[in-house]
Amino acid sequence: MKVLLITTVNVFFKERAGTFFVLLAILFGFMSGTEHHAIATFFLGSWSGMGALFWVWFGYTAFCGQFVFQLWARPTYRFLYEARLWSKLLRLRRFTLLAIGLLQPILWYGVYLFSIAFIDQLFPLLWLIPVYFILLILLLVYLFSWRINHPRFFVNKKKKIGFKYSLPRPNSSTYWSLEYLVREKTVTVLLSKLGSFLVINAIIQYYSAPEFDLRMPALGVTLAYLFNLGLSYELYRWETEFWLWGRSLPISVVKRFQMLVLGHALLILPETFIFLKDSDLQWLEIASLYLLGLSGNMLFYAWVFVSGKQLEDSIPQVLVTFVVFTLAVLYKVPVLLIGVLLLALSARWYIRGFQKKASNG
Repeated sequence: MKVLLITTVNVFFKERAGTFFVLLAILFGFMSGTEHHAIATFFLGSWSGMGALFWVWFGYTAFCGQFVFQLWARPTYRFLYEARLWSKLLRLRRFTLLAIGLLQPILWYGVYLFSIAFIDQLFPLLWLIPVYFILLILLLVYLFSWRINHPRFFVNKKKKIGFKYSLPRPNSSTYWSLEYLVREKTVTVLLSKLGSFLVINAIIQYYSAPEFDLRMPALGVTLAYLFNLGLSYELYRWETEFWLWGRSLPISVVKRFQMLVLGHALLILPETFIFLKDSDLQWLEIASLYLLGLSGNMLFYAWVFVSGKQLEDSIPQVLVTFVVFTLAVLYKVPVLLIGVLLLALSARWYIRGFQKKASNG
């Protein structure tokens, strides 16, 4: 089952990453939380709205089915046709899990619609959402079963292109690190950014009053930025497990830390743009929150780099740090000062840890 999910679901999100990034940019870069709420209200408020929702979801399901048809036709996927030896019940259970994996965007949007329905008391047509989801799952299960029972293979032929031009790749380790995330950890990037965007939009909706204290949105924005801890951990793995020859380059440890700061700064920039576009905060306040999110992710990176712990083993330290940070904010410690101190602490940890590892060989 794990092989089936990795070779289908992961490949789907990886090869269609560009499409999902464009959708995320449109949904959260150009549309505000008010517009999202209005669209959800339209879907939940009438039969025509629920009909439109069904056709949108059906279109996405057809998109998934067409991709799987082409993917399983590749010669490298011949092993999947051994699934014909499974019993009908086992095939139904595993194909159902596979369909749920592909329909994750629909699932999470359905959860969002449920939350809007409970807030606005729009219950009459809410029962259609789980019905739609079950029907689309069954449709994908039928398509998977049909493909398994009707195998088809092909070999792609290279087509000659009359004119071909490719842009030179930048000579930058920061670019290579971010490229690694987009190419190899696409699902992690999509889920991290989706969660972060949703929290940012919720913060903007909640703190839409003309006057409020910066301390409260600081806690919410920090929580949104913490969705990038998984990406920060993948950058750590990239540096320590895959890009090993980078340690032998004649680059000072301070320069290495600066490149890491630049990579993390670019990593959390999309959420900051959304907050900048829709919130009523001043530039200095947004810069303080941005520095706070950057320093938090850098502190986590430095901690993992020094301790060598796995991501799941570092969760208790992250929770304790967030509690301490919450107390500091509530006791009116300036947000900008907290960000500067955390960034300085992360620099000290990383530089001392790198020098210690270099001296140990």
